[in-house]
Amino acid sequence: MDKTQIAKDIRGAIKCVQLDTLRDLLEKNPEMLEWMTPFGTWLHVASAHGHLEIVKLLVENNIDISIKYSGDNMKDMDAYAFAIERGKTEITEYLSKIR
Repeated sequence: MDKTQIAKDIRGAIKCVQLDTLRDLLEKNPEMLEWMTPFGTWLHVASAHGHLEIVKLLVENNIDISIKYSGDNMKDMDAYAFAIERGKTEITEYLSKIR
């Protein structure tokens, strides 16, 4: 499977809160935790959708929570700052405890 398809599958799993699918993709492609998307890191994507379970799964799999991203929707923001901006209170509270 090519990287583009894997990225689509990961985004779909995050968007639809398919934790088992995401776990499987992480197991097969652990390097995906380092991938940057047009929307930021996968942690940014999960935060944008407000999926605390997926944020926790990514953190448990050692995604780097300090990565800052700049793009159309944000300027030099880590996932914590992005969650604050988006009003994702549960995610903000969770990330603030592990920063």
